[in-house]
Order: sequence, then structure tokens, then C-alpha cells
Amino acid sequence: MVPLLVSRLLLLTASTETDIRRILRPGAADFADMYSRNLLILVIVLSYSTIAPVILPFGAAYFFFAYFVWKHQLVYVLTSEYDSRGRIWPKIFRFCCISLFVAQLTVLGVISLKEG
Repeated sequence: MVPLLVSRLLLLTASTETDIRRILRPGAADFADMYSRNLLILVIVLSYSTIAPVILPFGAAYFFFAYFVWKHQLVYVLTSEYDSRGRIWPKIFRFCCISLFVAQLTVLGVISLKEG
């Protein structure tokens, strides 16, 4: 919401056609930021779902809506500066597996504390 307001304020101060085009030009997709936020939310949801299962619907709702928002952003709004051709996928998959392992360790810890 803030970038939208800032861009509208900048449009009011733009004096030339070049300034207006520069302000309205879509930005590039920041894949590192996108992946890091989504993976952080995945780790938090998986880890805390064993302690408080009420977090699962909120995590599912986040990923449901984020899918459609990011799909629209990537197809219609943002531009792509480069294409990694899937080279980051093994790192993302490894991180997801590690986060599942951490979630399993959390389950093990919660169960051992409840029984002990």
C-alpha cells in the first residue's frame, strides 16, 4: 500500500513525460526476497503447528492467497531480469526438507515433555 501511495505522490511532482514513464515502470521481481519470506513462513508454520495446530489454517490461507497474488504479479506486473533455469531449486528443496526435520524435532520435544 505504501509504494502505491508514494508512486501517486511522485506522479504529482513529475514534470516531464520521461519522469512519468520512469515512475510508472514496473520493477523487477526480487526472487530472493520472495523465496526467503515464503520459506520463513513455511518453517514457522511447520514448527509451531505441533504446539498450536490453530496456526495451520492461517498458514494454508497465506499460501493459498500468496499463490494467486504472486502469479498475477509475475505474469502481468513485474519484469524478470534474469532466468536461473531452475538452479536454485535444489537449495529450496533441501531447505524444505530441513524445515520438515526441524518440525519433527519439535514434535519429538513436545511429546517427550508431555510424557516426562
